[in-house]
Amino acid sequence: SVPQGWASQLNVAIRTNHIYATMINVELIRALMAEGSVARIWAQSRARVAARIDMARRVLGPFQLAAQRDSWFAWLKLADGWSSESFTTMARMQGIAVGGSANFTIEGLAPDRNGVRLSLTGPGSDVAAHAYFHKLRQLLDRGGQDSERIFA
Repeated sequence: SVPQGWASQLNVAIRTNHIYATMINVELIRALMAEGSVARIWAQSRARVAARIDMARRVLGPFQLAAQRDSWFAWLKLADGWSSESFTTMARMQGIAVGGSANFTIEGLAPDRNGVRLSLTGPGSDVAAHAYFHKLRQLLDRGGQDSERIFA
């Protein structure tokens, strides 16, 4: 039994965090594993993620970024003036995809839900990733003033 109030949050978290494989995807992965390509692709992906984490930290500067080199995502703690909902909306208005922390945490269990999840692999190239992080930095530098006007 799920504690009262958690069912809808768990449903969103599961839908947001899980990918359901189709039969063609299963067969393609099975073939890639058999020929040894998966290990090579995995190593290249890990190297790309490590470089993207370093890039994000350089571009985002003083803003707090939590990232692990074995994850395809990073967490950006939002400064005062922002809520995860307002930041996510403002970012999307500028063509930047981020995920608000409420979609990935259960209320009452996460000590700080005021953040967003960034994709380290979503941008298709390093140039696109740099632009992604730079747009986030510009939004962060502006603070939450615009969001106060829009969400008031």
